[in-house]
This record gives sequence, structure tokens and C-alpha cells, in this order.
Amino acid sequence: MPAFAIGETVAICDSTGEHIGDFRIYELRIGAWCGTFCPMPACDRVRHLFSKHAELVTTQKSLSFIDEAAEKIAALGLWARIGGERLEIRDVQIFENADGIGGSFRQVV
Repeated sequence: MPAFAIGETVAICDSTGEHIGDFRIYELRIGAWCGTFCPMPACDRVRHLFSKHAELVTTQKSLSFIDEAAEKIAALGLWARIGGERLEIRDVQIFENADGIGGSFRQVV
């Protein structure tokens, strides 16, 4: 199974194959690939889901609200593309911070 690598840039696509953004990996932390995210125009229609999830996590709201937001993100059917290869991913998080737009994801094995 192909693996991700630090320094690699992967395209993040939804279940329809629409390219929502590019993810540049800078580290592997506790099983999650972490890095910076560069949104494409298609990201505009789903950005609110990631913003709401990040807000709920940051403000430590009820786990049921966080789970509900995570389920909506999972329903997007996000996957990663490297070249012509499709790689299944899960637990995708995208958030804005002082350094720009960051995020993480895990590879489905």
C-alpha cells in the first residue's frame, strides 16, 4: 500500500472527485499526517463544516456536537490523490490558525 511522506503534497478530493485543496505534509504525529492546506475554489462549499468542527473542539463543546460535525465531514467522502493514485483517508480536519490554514488526516489501512 502506498504511504504518504513528509514534504509531499497531496490533493484532497470529495466523493464526486472534485479537488477541494492541496495538503502539504510536514509531520506525522500520533498516527495523523499534519501539514498546511491550500484550498481550491471547491472548498468554499464545505469550509463551514470544518470551521464549525474546529470551533466546537476549541471551545470544548459537548462530544455529541463534535461527533455530529465530524460525521458531516466524513459524509463528504474525502480521499487523497498522489499523481494518479487514490488513497483512502479519514479523520480529516482543516482549521485556520495564526500560521494560516493547517490540518491533519489519517490514512485508512
